[in-house]
Amino acid sequence: MIQSVSRGAMRRSIGLNLGVCLLGVVTDAGTSAQIYDTIRLQGGDDEHNKKVVRIYDAAGSGSIVDGESSVISDYTGSTNLATMSPVFSAATTVGDKFEMWDTPWTIEEIDEAINQTINEVTANCPQLKEIHTPFTETDKYLYD
Repeated sequence: MIQSVSRGAMRRSIGLNLGVCLLGVVTDAGTSAQIYDTIRLQGGDDEHNKKVVRIYDAAGSGSIVDGESSVISDYTGSTNLATMSPVFSAATTVGDKFEMWDTPWTIEEIDEAINQTINEVTANCPQLKEIHTPFTETDKYLYD
């Protein structure tokens, strides 16, 4: 059921279908400037440079904050290490989930496309009207 899907889940689904998003999970603890993913981050040196990374499911308490974004300034293929600039507010921990975006679309552009679609689709939907008074009037069934 689409109503129970978050905007972030929609964004990641769109990115995967467009082939511009990679989903990853931190496999080794890093610093506030590093992401290690020995499973999903593959490729040679500098292959992921300039891609945008957003944390979407931080694993533990005291770890990085959900929704933080940064850009990969250097990627080392032999160690599966992405160095971030600017740095995150806290160190990455094992289990932190991230989405990595490549051009031509940015995270903000995808979010805006989702917002426009929601507005267009819901414009003609019936609107819920709630009554917050402790009484009703005789023969009046609709209140502003």
